[in-house]
Amino acid sequence: MARALGRQAHAGLILFVVSVALACAAEPGAPERWRRAQLAGGCAQAVIEVSRLAAEGDATAMQQLSDWRYFGACLPKDDALSAEWARRAAEAGSDEAMAALGQLYWHGQGVPADRDQARFWLGRAADAGLAPAMVLLSRFLYEHGGEPALVLAWARRAAALGHAPAYAWLAELYARGVAGRVDFAEAYVWSARALATAPTAQTGDGNQMAALQLTRAWAALHLGRHDDAVVACDAVPAHAPEYPAAQLYKAHALLLNGQTGNALDLYAANRVLRGAEAFTAALRADFAALRASGIDHPGMRRVEQRLLPGG
Repeated sequence: MARALGRQAHAGLILFVVSVALACAAEPGAPERWRRAQLAGGCAQAVIEVSRLAAEGDATAMQQLSDWRYFGACLPKDDALSAEWARRAAEAGSDEAMAALGQLYWHGQGVPADRDQARFWLGRAADAGLAPAMVLLSRFLYEHGGEPALVLAWARRAAALGHAPAYAWLAELYARGVAGRVDFAEAYVWSARALATAPTAQTGDGNQMAALQLTRAWAALHLGRHDDAVVACDAVPAHAPEYPAAQLYKAHALLLNGQTGNALDLYAANRVLRGAEAFTAALRADFAALRASGIDHPGMRRVEQRLLPGG
């Protein structure tokens, strides 16, 4: 595999040099103009222009064709063609295409899933300074058992560039445990920063504000910041999938803050909301995690006796 990667890197360098020599790059702002044409129903002319530039070796145009094929916009959806144009654009020197191609290899879209290729292209985009690619590479390494220090380093490097999704990913990493330990203080700081910077910031895998609020609430519980946990839980809307978990965390916060009666009412409501079986499993898991962290409020046993089977 290393030899194959070497051949592709060499080919990419050649294509990049050729594309520069042709001096046929799309003008500044062209992608935005193509996007506006797409939204306004002017695809036909945009496709002609983009196809011409792509044939001349322009990486931006190649990536646009890849995007159109991926989303089925302006051109029929075709994952294989999307991947092929992403590959050409990446080999022609487009950092964004490198990141896109890495994701396609990661998830096996239009190409066979290939971890080595995914890491290679995500790594090239990250090395080029593309912050979203740094987050993607960090996530990829985390998912596939990469070195924890590298997982954290790439996430922090993206955060240092002011990339808001990196703040959210760091919050998740510290809450889940990275480099062998959980750090709720860091999780709290990064989740708060992500929410302050971009309330709808995404972590890279589609999780939005509600998931961030859950991370913030869970960290606040472990830090004894019970009022902050309640605020975070209340920020999760009732229509969000995270709402039942947020309400359970809120009950924990009230309980740990000495408001046992209010907590019991909220626990009972959560059991109705989730169903008895799901509620029992969630409560047991949360209490086990809290106790493992050294938090064992007397009220927890009272809740178990009152609401859990065999309590």
